[in-house]
Formats: sequence, C-alpha cells, structure tokens
Amino acid sequence: MDDHYTVEQLRDRGWTTLMIEAHLGRPDAVKPPPTGQLRQPVRLYACERVHALEDGAARSDLEKLSEGRALARRALALKKQKMTR
Repeated sequence: MDDHYTVEQLRDRGWTTLMIEAHLGRPDAVKPPPTGQLRQPVRLYACERVHALEDGAARSDLEKLSEGRALARRALALKKQKMTR
C-alpha cells in the first residue's frame, strides 16, 4: 500500500516502537499477516500522518526520544563493559 507505512518501514525511517505508540497510536488500517505465516496482523499508518509528525511540532519530541534511546544504549554498553572488567 503506497499510501501507508508498515511498522517495519517506520523503523527504517528512524521510528522506535515507543515513538510509534506515543505519537501515532492506533494504526489507520490493519491487514492480515502474509498467507501461511503465524504472525501478527500488519499495522498500517497513513503516510500523511507520519509526514505531518515528522515535519511538524512533534519533530522535536521524536528527536528527543531518538536521542534518549541512543543515550540508553550507550549507558547499557558502558555498564556491560564495566561488568566484564
């Protein structure tokens, strides 16, 4: 669907699960999983909504969440490094 993004496509654009839940909420559409696969339904988010959030006021919030995630990863890596010494 060219007018919707999947969660995987949003992640490719830099979105995290937390960002999706906090800023996009419920999906605009849901389609069944690919045939023969025991997966969750595919959640679809309207491109217009995604672009509006990426370009609008929520952009700074998205950047802060992304920065926070990077800091948390760095802190975890330092903690693991300290534990192995």
